[in-house]
Amino acid sequence: MVSERPRLPTDKERAKRYREHAEHFRELAMAEPIEGIRQQLLDVADQYQELADRLLPRGSGEAKLRDKLVGDGAGCGSSDFAGRLC
Repeated sequence: MVSERPRLPTDKERAKRYREHAEHFRELAMAEPIEGIRQQLLDVADQYQELADRLLPRGSGEAKLRDKLVGDGAGCGSSDFAGRLC
C-alpha cells in the first residue's frame, strides 16, 4: 500500500506565513515597554521578513504588489524604531 506524501507549502505560502509572523512580532514589540525586549522582538520580526524576502525577492510580481499595498515605510517616522514598525 502506497501512502501519499503530505503536500509541502509553496514558496508563496511560506513567504506569506513568514510575513504574518513578522507582523505579529512587530505588534508585540509595539506593546512591549522594556526597550531590550522590544528590540529583540523587532530583531525576530526582521528575521522573519528576511526569510519571506528570500523566498519572494523584491522585484517578483508578488513583492511588487506587496510594496504597492504597504508602501516603502516613508512617513512612518525618522527613528529606527518607528521605521521598523512600519
